[in-house]
Amino acid sequence: FDWTVQAYAAALWARSDTGPDDIFGMKDAGIFGYFSERRVVNLDGVANDSRYQEILRKGTLEEYLDELGVAYIAQHAVWYREDVVAGDYSTFVQEYPCRKYDGTGDSLELARENEVYRSKVYFDGAFDTVFLVWRLPRRNVQPT
Repeated sequence: FDWTVQAYAAALWARSDTGPDDIFGMKDAGIFGYFSERRVVNLDGVANDSRYQEILRKGTLEEYLDELGVAYIAQHAVWYREDVVAGDYSTFVQEYPCRKYDGTGDSLELARENEVYRSKVYFDGAFDTVFLVWRLPRRNVQPT
């Protein structure tokens, strides 16, 4: 299996196990976004607008995701972190480089305790890896 098969499997999980109004953030989001039937915010930085580039440069990605209502972060492959692939980690820092400003950017620290989806181990490039989805902690939520 490759990452495209895993993205499809994760999309089917999202379609059956999350709400129709839930929003995901993801790099390389095409397959997952299409088959999940969920709104997916592209976090590649390549096809995004200048505002997103400024957000990455300023380091305000978390606030941006809050503003858009993103509830989940998906990552199709994790390299160089055997502990994450094995599920034996406490946190994982996902980098989001800014393509406009010489690769500077922002990152998200994702906690194992917030992991809600994990694929089987598969081979991607030169690495064993997994497709992961984390629930983002709720921030800036006003009590009703």
